Amino acid sequence: MNKKNYHVDNKSFMIYKDWEELVEMLEDKADAGRLFLALFAYAKRGEVPDFSGELKMLFLIMANALERDGLKWEDKCEQNAINGAKGGRPRKEAV
Repeated sequence: MNKKNYHVDNKSFMIYKDWEELVEMLEDKADAGRLFLALFAYAKRGEVPDFSGELKMLFLIMANALERDGLKWEDKCEQNAINGAKGGRPRKEAV
């Protein structure tokens, strides 16, 4: 079975509402843009930025959530493939 890689195969990722408070704490608002661009690069290609300080801390918190979500997605894809290989629900008999 061809295992899915969420960094490449998944078309989306979740941004959590409680991250808003964390992002608002950044003193330099340009860092918020750099953070979100880094999250896109991580979610899409697995790229880890070379951040330091508070930006690195925020990225790690958010990337860990993306990793958990991505692994759940891979598990769901694998289970769907297993279920699909079973052939689906039997057809109903015509009455």
